[in-house]
Amino acid sequence: MEKSSNSALISLFSVAFVALIAATILFPCVEGTTDPSDVQGLQVMYSSLNNPSQLTNWQASGGDPCGQSWKGVTCQGSAVVSIQISGLGLSGTMGYLLSDLTSLRTLDMSNNNIHDSIPYQLPPNLTTLNLANNNLGGNVPYSITTMVSLNYLNVSQNALTQAIGDLFANLGRLATLDLSFNNFDGNLPGSFSSLLNLSTLHVQNNQLSGSLDVLAGLPLTDLNVANNQFTGWIPNVLSSIPNFIYSGNSFDNGPAPPPPPYAPPPPGKSHNNGSHSPPGANTPPSTPDDGNQNNGLTVGPIIGISLGSLGVVLFAMLVVVFCLRKGKKKEPAAAKTSAGSLPVSTEKGMSFSMKKKKEGKKKPYLQHLFYIS
Repeated sequence: MEKSSNSALISLFSVAFVALIAATILFPCVEGTTDPSDVQGLQVMYSSLNNPSQLTNWQASGGDPCGQSWKGVTCQGSAVVSIQISGLGLSGTMGYLLSDLTSLRTLDMSNNNIHDSIPYQLPPNLTTLNLANNNLGGNVPYSITTMVSLNYLNVSQNALTQAIGDLFANLGRLATLDLSFNNFDGNLPGSFSSLLNLSTLHVQNNQLSGSLDVLAGLPLTDLNVANNQFTGWIPNVLSSIPNFIYSGNSFDNGPAPPPPPYAPPPPGKSHNNGSHSPPGANTPPSTPDDGNQNNGLTVGPIIGISLGSLGVVLFAMLVVVFCLRKGKKKEPAAAKTSAGSLPVSTEKGMSFSMKKKKEGKKKPYLQHLFYIS
């Protein structure tokens, strides 16, 4: 009796186990573990790449990238954080829903045959973007400006054209930038000066022109600008870069000249005809004799004018003193004032004198005049 009950129990467990396996195979989980927006972005990418067999486990509809281990896909929890599908001979385009992959940190699609242009909308939080060695055309999309976490950007060996674009002002974390072997033209963008963590810059084999001055303040250790159309002087600071390749350009020979020292003009010396030429531009060096001549022309008239003015002041003071002394000598004898006296004093003096001499004759008139004064 006991043996039969044990056999029945074992049979029951066996049936349950087989049923569980069958349910797993025949009825897979309807709800996957991967974020739905990530699933949709990968499905569109798979279709845009022409459903390649190299991407094992990928599906154009349905599927669970994290739960089914899609080839090249790495997840953290339910989020897709890395897609590395380099060198698989893939063709087609990159897809139009890459911006849905908001948790993606690494996207490596290099060394394939992907064509068309780089999508305008890219995963916004990437730290690594490698699209090297494909057949991509167009230009670097403007959405690069918002990818502030980007540390590595490689779009080399494609068919990108036009100017590079002033897209790098917000990419302060970028350490490696490779734009080589394309058809870029124009000058290096001014926003390169904002790449304060950039250590590697490769722009060789393009049609770039202008100067390298915008790179002078960057902490570069690896710089390749070979085979372009750059001109001018190479900034002296770039010569200290350990790995600096600049052949195949039209740079001026020798080190860059230092900026001319600024010498302020001597006091009183005017600019010739209002010219605003920079110091030292088209001006022959002065000799000691020239300097002495210039000093004589400017200081001599000043000294002469000063001495002349001093003489005039002294003469005026002597005249005043002379008049004062003359007035003091005549004061007891007569009431007349000097010609240099103020009008009010003259009037008073005349009244007093006439009163003394003609007191008896015209007394009313003199009294009236004295009263007025």
